[in-house]
This record gives sequence, C-alpha cells and structure tokens, in this order.
Amino acid sequence: MTSLVGIGCGGLVGGLIVATGRPSDYELLVVIDVVTFLVFALVLLAAPIRAVRSPARTTVGYRDALRDGSLRGLALLNLVLVTAGIAPMFVLLPAYLKTYPRVTEAGIGALYAIDVLVVLALQMPITRAAEGRSRMRLLAVGSALWIVAWSLLLVCGVALSDGTAAVAAAVAMVLYAIGESLYATVVIPTAAALAPDALRGRYLAVLGFSWQAGYLVGPALGGALLVAGAGMLPAAALVACCGATAGAILLGRSLPTAVRLTPRKESSQMQWVTRHDAHVDRIACPWLIRKFVDAKAEFIYVAQDQVAGVAAKGAIPFDVEGVELGHRGNMCSFESIIEKYQLRDPALGLLAKIVHGADVARDIALSPQAAGLKAIADGFAALYGTRDHEKLAAESPVYDALYEWCRRQTAAA
Repeated sequence: MTSLVGIGCGGLVGGLIVATGRPSDYELLVVIDVVTFLVFALVLLAAPIRAVRSPARTTVGYRDALRDGSLRGLALLNLVLVTAGIAPMFVLLPAYLKTYPRVTEAGIGALYAIDVLVVLALQMPITRAAEGRSRMRLLAVGSALWIVAWSLLLVCGVALSDGTAAVAAAVAMVLYAIGESLYATVVIPTAAALAPDALRGRYLAVLGFSWQAGYLVGPALGGALLVAGAGMLPAAALVACCGATAGAILLGRSLPTAVRLTPRKESSQMQWVTRHDAHVDRIACPWLIRKFVDAKAEFIYVAQDQVAGVAAKGAIPFDVEGVELGHRGNMCSFESIIEKYQLRDPALGLLAKIVHGADVARDIALSPQAAGLKAIADGFAALYGTRDHEKLAAESPVYDALYEWCRRQTAAA
C-alpha cells in the first residue's frame, strides 16, 4: 500500500510543479527527485540494524525457492500486472493524457491525487472485506477493474479531449485505485504465505525481481506504443490485463490449499483439521507443524465425515484421504508436510523414517526405532482414548526428545 501511495503522491506533486510549463520547473522536479533519493539513503544508513541470531545454519537459496511452481506462476503474473498495469499508469499516463486528449498538467496532478485519496480511503476496508476469500479471485477482480480503466483511457485518447477527457480519466483512476488496493491485498501476502520460514526472504526477493523487471519492460514497450498512435498504449495494456485476469483464475486452482484463502482476522491462529482418535501421524503432524511451520496453529479433531465441512471454512486438512498433506505415494502425512514446507533438516529426515515406520504397518522395519514409537503411541491411545488434545499435549514432549536424539545422531554422522 505505502509504495503505491508514494508513487501516486509523486505523480500529484510532479503535476503541480510542472503545471506552469516553464522548463525550469522540470529541472526543479529532477533536483527534488535526486534529493529524495539522497535523504532515503541517509535514512537507511542511520537506521539501527538489530542482529538476529539464526537458530541453525541454512543452505537454501533462490534455486530452492524457484522449485515452487506456485511462486513461479505468481512472479510471472506479477510481471504482467506491473508491466501492463502499474508501470504505464504511473510512468506513461501523463505523456499519454498530455499528448492525445490534451489534459493539462494540473489536471494530471489532480488525477494522481484521486488515486492517492481512493487508496488511502479504501485500502483497509478492502483488506477487511477480503478476509477469508480466494486470493486469486480478488486479484482477478482487481485486474478486471484495470481493464475497464484502460478502456476508458482508450476512449479518452481517440474520442475525447480537454474537460470531458479529464472527467473520464478521473473515473478510470477511481477504478484503477480500487484495483490497486486489491493488488496490494493479495500479491505480497500470497508470496509470504507460500514461503517456508527459511525461504521467505528469497520468495519475496523473487517477487521483487518481477516488480523491477515490469518497471523496466513496461515503460520501454509502452513508450514505443505511445508514439505509435492514440489508442495503442491503452489497448495493449487492457489486452495484457485480460491475460492477467485469466492467469489469476488459473493460478488460483493450482495454489496449495493452505494459501488459497486470505486469513481471517477474527482467528489469529491458523486452523488445521484432521480425523479424531489420533494415533501416530495425527500426533506427529501437529507437533511438526507447531515446531517448524506455525507456532500458533490450532488443531481441530472431528469425525472423518466432518473434515471436509471444517476445511471448507478455511481450516487446512491433513492426514485425510485425498488431501495434499495426507498419505501420497510412499509418503505418510508427516513426510508430506516436510515436503510441502521444504523442511530440509537432516534430523527431521531421520525422524520422518521413524514416524513412517510407526504409522505404516507394512513399513515398520524401515527404522529400528519405529516399533518403539508405535508402542508409545499405542500406550498414549490407551491412556487418553479420543481425548485428542490432551493426548497431543502429553505426547508432544516425546517428539521433542526424539527429535533431539535424531539431531545428535545426524550431527555425529
């Protein structure tokens, strides 16, 4: 939100500065631009940086992040949206409106003022209204609003002029600003939600690269279109936004279940649901999730036929037939979670073999410790029955101890 508002404020201030049309005003604009960057650099140099001690060394990098097809799809979609939606609107729109419908500099500045005011007024209400909804559908709606905005700007360039063009452009800017707010609500939070903790910085950097690439490509292509004719720039932009709208809908179908919906504010804890009467996997998985994925996770144990209904309300299903975080191929649910969240820890790899052997009867010989863990799980099941939350609380220290044993075994290897 702040970056988009900043860009809009820049357009507003720039339009007011050059409204007189004097060449010296443009020189002043460049000087102000240089000074703001110098001030920003000084702020960065003066900002206190607190060293954060990492609990463990990691070797993950960009290659690991780019193995995630959802991240690649999101970065490509962001590239198109920035190239066709954001960069030309903030970089090329003044030249377009000045050249074709002949909107004044003051009018162009007013348009950016409209953009800033709409974003400031609607960003938080839109963010609240988006809670619990499909991320990619929200992004598709935002892109569709940009299509309408560019269509109005197309009409401005080929059929309108002066005051009528300014009014149509103002309507376009309102629609565009609403689309901006939806974009800000979805794109960066989706990348953060996709990322495992160890790779979150890399995921956000990849998204940042797509933004920068869009800001390089958009003005370069848009500049050529700008001189090609009155309708070329907005026509190309709206066609690209049509592609982005379709791309958002398709990407939404392939996103992991856990990130398809925006989180609800009323529940600060992410909810996870599975079958009741937990045994090995349905105790091991919550321990794994709380320790390595989501420390505040809330677990819901219900009858098998109720899992789908709870999941439809936003909870993440696990250790249930047919779900992403269940038994898949030769993997038990514990291993599926490790794979999904890219938990590259040798100790977890060893622990996963023990859990797999204890959970899958035919593979109990996979690890010498598997039979012991199964016996422990049987004992807790006998003690607590279907009181699954009590069972989880009582048995979690067993997994803490077993993980520590695995950590020492792998460190000594």
